[in-house]
Amino acid sequence: MVRLGFSDLSDDQALAVSVYRDWRACDGDATIVEKKIVDALQYDPISDLWDTIFATYHQVADDDFNACGVGDLLSPHEERLLNSLAERLSEVNLHLSNSFRPVVELTRSGTDALRQRENGVRWHVAATL
Repeated sequence: MVRLGFSDLSDDQALAVSVYRDWRACDGDATIVEKKIVDALQYDPISDLWDTIFATYHQVADDDFNACGVGDLLSPHEERLLNSLAERLSEVNLHLSNSFRPVVELTRSGTDALRQRENGVRWHVAATL
């Protein structure tokens, strides 16, 4: 099965996964990082949902070393995150049902996997020259 990539996600889903990667990478108190993210994204259409989104991050966060995907490709952990977000946000705001859909409803185009494979070949060829 082709891995899910950012090009397969809605804008809101892509933002939530990108913020999750930054959130997981933070060292220190998560509440400080969360406040900075909320302040930076205060004018985003989903700004009133960040409390629910952060609660979901805390719920699904685990000690999985490879929790974050590589580049535009999502990890299985991030796919579970998207499922949890779809479930929790649909309970809070029914208007987001199209923005945050479960992974099984998303089309896996393979565009990001192909792009990563293509770029890997280019770097390999360039390194041998």
